[in-house]
Amino acid sequence: MTMNMGSIILRSTERFPEKTAIIYEDKRYTYREFNGRMNRVANKLTEMGVKKGDCIAILSFNCPQFLEIYFALAKLGAWAVPLNFRLVGRELAYALNDSASTMLFLGEEFKELVEEIRGELKTVEKFILMEGKLEGDLLDYEELIKSSHDAEPDVPVDEDDIQMLCYTSGTTGFPKGAMLSHGNLIWNSINMNFGWGVTPDDVSVCAAPLFHTGALHCVAFPTFHVGGTTIVFKNFDPVETIQAVQKERVTSMLMLTSMWIMLAELPDLEKYDVSSVRWCLCGGSVLPTNTAEKLGRFFKEGFIAGYGLTEASPGVSMLSPEFFEGRPDSIGKPIPHVDVRIVNDQDQDVAVGEVGEIIVKGRNVFKGYYKKPEANAETLRDGWLYTGDLAKYDDQGFMYFVDRKKDMIKTGGENVYAAEVEYALTSHPKVIEAAVIGVPDPKWVETIKAFVVTKPGEEVTADELIEHCKTIMASFKKPKFIEFMDELPKNPSGKVVKPVLRELSNVDAHPASQT
Repeated sequence: MTMNMGSIILRSTERFPEKTAIIYEDKRYTYREFNGRMNRVANKLTEMGVKKGDCIAILSFNCPQFLEIYFALAKLGAWAVPLNFRLVGRELAYALNDSASTMLFLGEEFKELVEEIRGELKTVEKFILMEGKLEGDLLDYEELIKSSHDAEPDVPVDEDDIQMLCYTSGTTGFPKGAMLSHGNLIWNSINMNFGWGVTPDDVSVCAAPLFHTGALHCVAFPTFHVGGTTIVFKNFDPVETIQAVQKERVTSMLMLTSMWIMLAELPDLEKYDVSSVRWCLCGGSVLPTNTAEKLGRFFKEGFIAGYGLTEASPGVSMLSPEFFEGRPDSIGKPIPHVDVRIVNDQDQDVAVGEVGEIIVKGRNVFKGYYKKPEANAETLRDGWLYTGDLAKYDDQGFMYFVDRKKDMIKTGGENVYAAEVEYALTSHPKVIEAAVIGVPDPKWVETIKAFVVTKPGEEVTADELIEHCKTIMASFKKPKFIEFMDELPKNPSGKVVKPVLRELSNVDAHPASQT
């Protein structure tokens, strides 16, 4: 059997035909049902003219149909283009046109948005409604697969074929399409399962958006790979999620930073039984200090940290539960079958405690950005993926994320890493989130401004936070300006969009008295 993502689903189906593959709301799908439905999708698409290498887009909230379509495309060798449902019309049109997608599967909630951009779409010929009321020339998903058959498609697809064109959540300009092959994604799944010991008895929570490679390739696919069960949530609700953890005896969870924060803030969190959970992982960005410590206590030995990026399919490193206590801010060590170095600007490995750029090598590293040769030349060099992320080692080889290279602040000739200041701010008991940027300064070239979100019902002054920072770090690293916000602007990966903060920034707002 040729190894591709579709064949792996088939193998799990052959091993566990009557086992539950997906739980969604009040429905349960066995592996036999799941595989049969994806085959019906694949065979109908073939009948409709879809060929190997064609791009097919999906715009939907999480649902079983999303997974059926995604893996049906894998069986055909077509490229799946999952779209970020938080994009505005012009951004969606860009991704559809850039990928030359010929077909768009859409959820009921996106009919109006798609109608608005139809005139801008150059290649999409068919629009298939996954559920809901038909309008205009929309095709009905369920009717299409009813008229199909569930025989296994006979299309040769191997590891080097592209499976997914994932448009990275850009913070400036339009996103780039990262080309991920079957082999990239299979090796990422092997790394996840080998590193975390995933078995057919595992039950995972898939609450983050499926267009996000963390949810799709660190939760759903690795679980299907071994024949486990995945609980899919259409939208995230902290109470619904923790209730499902208790009811279904969930063993593994990956959620975005904002989701973990919401869960940690539940007033009655401690009443739930989470003793079944073996590990939890945060995706998107590093958890605020107080939140990480609280969750670490609640989930006992199960809470872990890690690091990844879309271009690595996405797993790179992991901090195992047994090492979490005492270093909750670490991103751990490289996962199996992934090489990691931290290098300076001369590509030399840095010493312990020194800051450098994370570079990654492995069969999980992507094939490059679609139609972006200049970006590829910058990102992929001598077999290494240059991430643009800064980190350092401690004397035991554990890695610590420092900052994005582009977010480093140069003030008075000194380098200040925004993440270090953010760590100090979020260690204050009244602060839940913080983001730090550099702003122009006539004397120091740049100075430091912080945007802070306090816990509900809590109040703290800018001066109090400045004093707190001075007890943790050198005085020149403290913020000069602090602006309080109800929430920080974020992209769908849960990462703060700092260009938005720079646009909003007014250095005269909420200055601290200290200078």
